[in-house]
Amino acid sequence: MTRFLVFTLAAPLMAFGDVAPGERRVSAARPSHSALTGMMAAALGLTRDDPRQDGLGRSLAFAIRVDASGAPLVDYHTTQTAPARRNRRFATRREALTLPKEELNTILSQRAYLTDAAFTVAAILADAESELPFDLDEIAQALARPQFVLSAGRKACPLSLPPSACVINAPDLPQALAAYDAQEDAAPARSELRRALIGAGEGEATIALDAAYRRDGLEGTINMQRVETRRDLPIDRARWRFGPREEHIGVLTRPVADAASAGVA
Repeated sequence: MTRFLVFTLAAPLMAFGDVAPGERRVSAARPSHSALTGMMAAALGLTRDDPRQDGLGRSLAFAIRVDASGAPLVDYHTTQTAPARRNRRFATRREALTLPKEELNTILSQRAYLTDAAFTVAAILADAESELPFDLDEIAQALARPQFVLSAGRKACPLSLPPSACVINAPDLPQALAAYDAQEDAAPARSELRRALIGAGEGEATIALDAAYRRDGLEGTINMQRVETRRDLPIDRARWRFGPREEHIGVLTRPVADAASAGVA
């Protein structure tokens, strides 16, 4: 049996950073590794320079089920910025904007979002030697009572549904997700909100897995189809450096939870 931390991520607007060419700030179609660990860090009350951020990023592996893919939205922005000068760097945007107004430039940019998307996320320890600074139960409790406001990728993207995180013991990922769905459906108010945002939750769904799931044989009945590379693994949050990560994409036909083999911890 494996311990899975499972929760819902749903919002009217989402944005998950990808490689940003020039003045276009694009969004990936699924939550990024950095966005998910960042949301957990916010729930736990960790600031960006907290060294425990690194432990979260290295120790967790994610599976993301696409419950509602959403629709793209592009927003037009004008932004003030400091002029580029040799031997002059700013540690933060706030520091750059302390320059006199006459020294600031204005740039034009486009920022992409997802509208009305929803995902079910399952996290496990990336390997047996992971040094996670918090256990999965602590993270689940923090997501229920976050210390900082949670958002879906950008600060301007509040959640439309509480994460409803819980730890589930199950033999594989499909059974963990099925047990979580059964628990959500058993709560009348929560079930009604989920159906309004996600739909009936039946049939096939796209799912993306970190490599750790396949290495440990936790993909179960998922029909795996391809591997994609994403540059969203946090290396240095202070300097906004991210490394590559393999994501395995497949299709899941949602099974009925086996109450004898899966349960909420």
